[in-house]
Amino acid sequence: MLSYTERFIKWFVSKNFISVRSGMLYAAVWMTIDAGRWATHFASTTILTDGVAIGLIIAAATTPAMTFTAFVYNQYTKSRKES
Repeated sequence: MLSYTERFIKWFVSKNFISVRSGMLYAAVWMTIDAGRWATHFASTTILTDGVAIGLIIAAATTPAMTFTAFVYNQYTKSRKES
């Protein structure tokens, strides 16, 4: 017998409230926003006063997340065209 959670998830997926494609996109965008918030906080609490160094810290922390988000968005748009 399925638990209430399993039945809810099965119903939720069957109604197409969220797909795996859009779920991946939401997660990637959230990761980018969170990385940006973390980098901004880290850069603002550092002892560095040079604006270029602070900008480089933010860029170094957010570039991997932005690259991943770009890849996921590209795959999302390609999969939308195929279906």
